[in-house]
Amino acid sequence: MSLQLLLQTLYILCLMAMARGHLLKIPRYRLMFFNGIIDIIDIVSGSFQTAYFHFTGAVFCSDEVLSWIGGWCEATFNCMVFALNRVIKMMPPARRLRFLFQGNLMFMWMFLSVLFMVGRAFFTRPTPYNTVASAYVGSLMITDDLEWVEYLELSFKNKKI
Repeated sequence: MSLQLLLQTLYILCLMAMARGHLLKIPRYRLMFFNGIIDIIDIVSGSFQTAYFHFTGAVFCSDEVLSWIGGWCEATFNCMVFALNRVIKMMPPARRLRFLFQGNLMFMWMFLSVLFMVGRAFFTRPTPYNTVASAYVGSLMITDDLEWVEYLELSFKNKKI
């Protein structure tokens, strides 16, 4: 837990340096700063929240709201957007797409990222924390859709073969 606090503090100091150094005028640094904020949320959900679940022996039904909160989907989307930004900036054939990361369109990517994180709760099943496995495990018990359960069972059986 103390390591997470140390890393969180260092991350916040780096973000403060980026903001004070006037680097946010450059689009790629704006994306990196936004991704840093999302990563801080991800560290909270991946370490502090996990530790809380483990120490309290929480299950999905006891802390349903906390089980839905997580920043990893948004962080993944941000990394893909940043990779697209780097490809467009560095590859000559992609020069025509540079407009996607100029001006106010940068905020569109940030909005899409937040929309993706919020929308995830409405369109996907949760991955609750399992205190027995000490990990986030997709539970077969959180559905009434037998077709989905059968699909998962087949995919697990196919991986064993």
